[in-house]
Amino acid sequence: MSSELENQIKDDLFRDKLNNFFSRYKKYLTTLLILLITIPSFYHAYKTYERNKSEKNLENYSKAYSLLKNKNFDESKIILTDLLKSNNEFVIILALNKIIEININNNDLKKNILIIDNILESKKLSSLNSDLLKIKKALLIFDFADEKLIENLLNNKNEKNKFNKISLQILYDFYNSKNLLEKARQIEKLINEK
Repeated sequence: MSSELENQIKDDLFRDKLNNFFSRYKKYLTTLLILLITIPSFYHAYKTYERNKSEKNLENYSKAYSLLKNKNFDESKIILTDLLKSNNEFVIILALNKIIEININNNDLKKNILIIDNILESKKLSSLNSDLLKIKKALLIFDFADEKLIENLLNNKNEKNKFNKISLQILYDFYNSKNLLEKARQIEKLINEK
């Protein structure tokens, strides 16, 4: 009988400890349970929101592209300019390329340079796309740019730049066009080393 009594006492003590634990940490346990339920829900809601926003951006890009095909350049350009404010890098690049194309057709080089500068300053693009955009800017201003600006854009000293060889080739062509033959030879050596 004593072992039964001991077991019953142990069970009662365990229940009392458990009840004390729950009564003491009731608020914390409830909060933890609520967080475990709500955090995944908020995460999925956020992902859904981002996906819908991306779909809307792509839908707007399609609309702008259709307007371009129908020669409605002004309305298309308004939509594309609005898409440049997006956080989706893919949409920014698509919209930027179409705006640059429209401006080239309208011989409006200054607008292209301003737009590219604004995109580069916003730092919304990855380093890879930023490097590519700098090359695009260098090509746009190739004929009237000064040497320092072209060198800064092409950043040929960065070995990690995936477009280093292309940058060197553009720099070589630039030096040749400006009749800076000694610098062109130095760049040619670098190109041949790679």
